[in-house]
Amino acid sequence: MAKHTMQSITAEGLSKSFGRLKVIDDLDLQLFSGDIATIHGRNGSGKTTLLSMLSTLTLPDKGHLRYCRDGLAINDDLISRTIGYMSHKTFLYQSLTVLENLEFFAELYSIRDVKLVIEEKSRVLNVQDQLHKRVTTLSHGQRKRISIIRSLLHSPAILIMDEPETGLDQESVSLLRNFIISFAETGGIAVIASHTSEVDYGEDQKRYHISNGRLLKGS
Repeated sequence: MAKHTMQSITAEGLSKSFGRLKVIDDLDLQLFSGDIATIHGRNGSGKTTLLSMLSTLTLPDKGHLRYCRDGLAINDDLISRTIGYMSHKTFLYQSLTVLENLEFFAELYSIRDVKLVIEEKSRVLNVQDQLHKRVTTLSHGQRKRISIIRSLLHSPAILIMDEPETGLDQESVSLLRNFIISFAETGGIAVIASHTSEVDYGEDQKRYHISNGRLLKGS
C-alpha cells in the first residue's frame, strides 16, 4: 500500500432490520487514511451488523456505502482486495494445518511469494511456531491470532475487525495494538468493534459508542 494513497469510507443513512427489529438506524460514518475507529456497545447493539455491512458482506436495507481511493470510488472488483475483515468466525479449516490454511487463502488472493508473505504476516502476532499445527489442536486464543493473520495476508488498505482482542493474552493484545497504530500511520484505516474501551490505539483513535442503532462519537 503506497503511503501517498488516500483512502476513505463514507456511510450515509445506513439502516438494517431483521424482521421487526431495527438493528442499524440511519447511521452515518466517514473515515479517512490514518483513522482508527473503535466502536463500543453492549451485546446486541449492532456492532457486528455494522461491521458486516462495512465489509460489504451484508447489504443495508437503506443508505449508501462508498469506498474511495484518491477521491475516486473503488469498483466492486477491487473492494474485496482493499478490505481485510476479521469476524467472530475464524473461517479456518479445522483439519488443515495453520500453514495450509494460510496458503489456501493466499491463493484466493493470487498472492505472489506466498511463503515470504506468510512468514512476514506471522511475525505480527508471533505465530511462527504454530504454522505446522492443525487448527483443531489450537486454543481459542491461538485460532483468533491465526484469523487475524488471515485477514492481513493480502495487505489490505482497510481493516475491519470484530472484537479482535477477545481471547488474546496481554502480549498479543500489545502486539496487535502496535500493529494497528503502525498500520494507520502508513495510511491505513482500521475499524474495530470492541467489548472493552481499555485498549488505547493512540492519538489517531476515534471512539464511538453504538446505541439504538446509531453512533455517538467520543463516548
